[in-house]
Amino acid sequence: MSAAPRFARIAVPSPLPRHFDYCLIAGEPVPEPGTRVRVPFGRQEVTGVVLGVAMESNLPREKLKSIRRLLDVEPLLSPTLMELLVWASAYYHHPIGEVMATALPVLLRRGLPAAAAGEKCYALTDAARQLPPDAFKRSPLQQRLVQTLSQHGEGLKAAALAEVAENWRDAMKRLEARGFIRVSEEPCLPPKPPGRHSAPQLTTAQEETGA
Repeated sequence: MSAAPRFARIAVPSPLPRHFDYCLIAGEPVPEPGTRVRVPFGRQEVTGVVLGVAMESNLPREKLKSIRRLLDVEPLLSPTLMELLVWASAYYHHPIGEVMATALPVLLRRGLPAAAAGEKCYALTDAARQLPPDAFKRSPLQQRLVQTLSQHGEGLKAAALAEVAENWRDAMKRLEARGFIRVSEEPCLPPKPPGRHSAPQLTTAQEETGA
């Protein structure tokens, strides 16, 4: 049985044309290439991309710092893309850390979660439904929003609310701050149905041509 790796080679966003070795976190999973980690770099903490892991480092262990946090369970960058980025770094003589950082969206470079935000849905709370009809008579826009939402118990999304008023967002924020609006967020992608899935049925023409 081979020994477990002890170090990770990290691409840190810096003008230095090389990667940096860091000690792995004891008890944590070994990070896969293409995942992000938070590491100390100088006097700050930055987000780096794992290039790989190794048993040995060119520097003594006592001179190496440890990874602070693992940010991803699965790689954000595929092996093919990683290979391309490493090639581009060498070909254009550009620091590997900056090349890897450029391949990530801004929020991911900052270490934020790699999750796509779903579309928000706005609905009235029970407290709002118990208010008298003229509760918002001094705020005509808020009243229009409340009246519209009262007819849609499941709530409405931004596109529908924009048809009520173009400047609906500020009024909605005020209603939410007062506890009259419940905001939910739908999944960005529909969940995969459980079980096995059969291949799509081919048409007669596809079967004949082998398409």
